[in-house]
Amino acid sequence: MLALKTPYYIMEHGRPETAQRLAASTWMDLVSRWRELKNIEERIAELEVAVYGKAN
Repeated sequence: MLALKTPYYIMEHGRPETAQRLAASTWMDLVSRWRELKNIEERIAELEVAVYGKAN
């Protein structure tokens, strides 16, 4: 995992390990949102089949 250890970030937010935890948390949030979007896409495809009888 890439640690955000720039001098500016350390000066503003504290220790480098804090920045690394923030980066990991942000990455997990992005992965979680991506999974939610994939689930929505799958649900839309199911609804298209139900409504139109075929997938687009």
